[in-house]
Amino acid sequence: MLSLVMPFYNNAALVHRHLSQRADYPQRLLDETELILVDDCSDPAPKLDELPRNTAIYRVTTSLDWNQSGARNLGAVVARHDWLLLTDIDHFFTTEDLSTLLDELPTLDRDVAYDFRRMSEDGSERDPHPNTWLLRREAFIELGGADEDFAGHYGHEDLIFNWRWAQSARFTRRHPSVSVMVERDGATPGLERDHERNAQLMDAKIERRELFAPGPMLRFDWTVVADNRPALRSPAWREIGTRARVASRSALRFGRRARAKMRRWRDRQAQPDQAG
Repeated sequence: MLSLVMPFYNNAALVHRHLSQRADYPQRLLDETELILVDDCSDPAPKLDELPRNTAIYRVTTSLDWNQSGARNLGAVVARHDWLLLTDIDHFFTTEDLSTLLDELPTLDRDVAYDFRRMSEDGSERDPHPNTWLLRREAFIELGGADEDFAGHYGHEDLIFNWRWAQSARFTRRHPSVSVMVERDGATPGLERDHERNAQLMDAKIERRELFAPGPMLRFDWTVVADNRPALRSPAWREIGTRARVASRSALRFGRRARAKMRRWRDRQAQPDQAG
């Protein structure tokens, strides 16, 4: 089944639009998908009515500029399904396209991240967004999730994840039929979008071949606003804490394997020179 994860900041109108759309889903979509909205410390927090089935809203309570990576990680940690659909709050999938994805999940390549054509309201087509993916939750966690070193400044946390995905010998494919609709003027206005610091940070991480996001994950305080999913057997805080620790350990193990693989490759490259 499928977990949709969408961070947001000061986008109350789009939050309510997603909730209204979900309330009209056919029963199968309500049962086999979950919507996880993560409020990145909006000011003020949106006022919410009763949530549709299998919908949850979490809130980051630490005020940190551009914590998109942390909010996305929180959504992935509390997600309960094997596949994640990561996207922005101003992106919308039709019920028909979500049904198509559900039908295809059992046959999709588990080592592939799928991206989507973006369609504007006027019908024009745009390139895929670098932070909108359909991928396995386990694979996302193995790479350390979204890199929280980029929090506090704008941009590039999606680009470094894309680079790490390619370096891990996984693949990216364009979904042949499903597209995502982009809301016109959906971006939050009035925010500083200077990406110079994060561009330099990404260049430095690539230069030193940093193949996974350094832990720990969830470097901030957060709370559950509302969660209309079936209750967990263990207390929610205990389950989520366990998932965060497991996620960090999984990323650490993957990083160790990646570094060992890189050392073996360098050794093999050096052998002809030593022989000569």
